Amino acid sequence: MLLIDTRLFVRSVRPAAVAAPFPHERFGHDAVRARYFLDQLPGRAWLMQALAEELTGRPGLPPCNWWYPDDFLDAAAGLIATGILPVARTVPDTAALVFDPVQPTAWDDYSAVVFSSGAVADTFLRHALVAKPAVAAFQQAYAALAADGTPDPASVPPWDGGNPARALAPLLATRRLVLVATRRHARPDRILDWRLQVQWLERHGPGVPVTVSPPPPRQAPVSPASPPPTQPALSAAPAVLPPQGQTLQAAARDGTPFCEECARAAAALAAASAAGQAGAPANG
Repeated sequence: MLLIDTRLFVRSVRPAAVAAPFPHERFGHDAVRARYFLDQLPGRAWLMQALAEELTGRPGLPPCNWWYPDDFLDAAAGLIATGILPVARTVPDTAALVFDPVQPTAWDDYSAVVFSSGAVADTFLRHALVAKPAVAAFQQAYAALAADGTPDPASVPPWDGGNPARALAPLLATRRLVLVATRRHARPDRILDWRLQVQWLERHGPGVPVTVSPPPPRQAPVSPASPPPTQPALSAAPAVLPPQGQTLQAAARDGTPFCEECARAAAALAAASAAGQAGAPANG
């Protein structure tokens, strides 16, 4: 990125390493306007050095010759106009902070001031909040937040009258609260006025359809396995048998029949055995 400081000194820097707030320059895809902007910068040698650091090894750059700086600047202007080569300017200390109740929110952060970290935002605020109009601008923004509800006031830390930068620095670093640069002159060497308008960032755009996947099919309930049939518990034998039990036990031991049928059958069997023995001849 090309960074132009308040003295119009041009450097090639990484945005994350910039220790000051800066907005990007916008040229509307107009290469002629971008070339005019470069021509108004003083210190052509420093500009060419910064451009050389940015363009060296950049793919898609048309061949150009250092001995023809106009060709080199034309190539750089084309990249700047299309946004491939960003250009930014640091915010001067004389910038005024204002709040417009008619425009309390910004639709995007296209022209917002960039703070590379919360520490950079905190340093900027501690200098800016010395001026009472700057404090009033942030207080009005907080009042509009409570009245409008955009964004959700519950997600914003409360105003800290003793140390406003404590709550404001994270909001600026994360771009929930933005400072939009307005009223800048087109020529970099004729910066007539800087105004930073305090606005809450309001994001708008087409809704993204959310595809809800159907719920998985419900499985049939599985009945629990039937427990195996339980064997009836046998009651323990009594210690002393009743008379009937004693009789049955003795009959089983002596071979005595248990019932009248069995007794008659046993008697018939005994009579037949005796008759057989009486008719048999005696052994010699």
